[in-house]
Amino acid sequence: AEAVVAAALIGKKDASVRAPYDGKVTAKMVDEGDLAAPGTPFFALEKEGVYCVALVLPEKHIQSIRLKQKIKIKIPSIQNRSFEGFVGRIDPSADPKSRTFRIRVALPEDKDIRSGMFARVEIPVGEAGMLLISSTAVVHEGQLTGIYLVDSHQLAHFRLIRIGRAFGDNVEVVSGLKDGTRYVVDPPPDLMDGVKVEDVS
Repeated sequence: AEAVVAAALIGKKDASVRAPYDGKVTAKMVDEGDLAAPGTPFFALEKEGVYCVALVLPEKHIQSIRLKQKIKIKIPSIQNRSFEGFVGRIDPSADPKSRTFRIRVALPEDKDIRSGMFARVEIPVGEAGMLLISSTAVVHEGQLTGIYLVDSHQLAHFRLIRIGRAFGDNVEVVSGLKDGTRYVVDPPPDLMDGVKVEDVS
């Protein structure tokens, strides 16, 4: 009889669900009477008063921010109110596909802030010149995009680049090329890596 009572007490204890912290239930995964296996999530619980803005930052700007740096945030749905937060987390590695870093900006406690709201974040990244090249220089090799650079021996070398916006007959180079580098402006279709080229005046 004692064993039965002990088993019943354990069952009663296991039947009680306790939240790890105070908060709001934002989603319910099971209904009363459902059979739940061990490890099945019952609810999604959101801690009140502590929110952050999740965003991604291109790798070329990652040196512009640091942990604990103060950041300005605007939330349009709250009369476009401005808040001052701080950088709470910077992922240690970039996404290999997008070359971006995930950033978390901690928000101050405010009763009007709700989970899922859209926010605008102002991150000063300084000023940088735009590098433009002739659009005729861009070569597409399958899924690769690049240009032919010219070395000191007048030899052409294919270099991968990432392009951005078009400006008339020119296109922006986002990465892969430094200002002042010599390149073939209008490469012929049969141009190959290592072929000697000549300057045309």
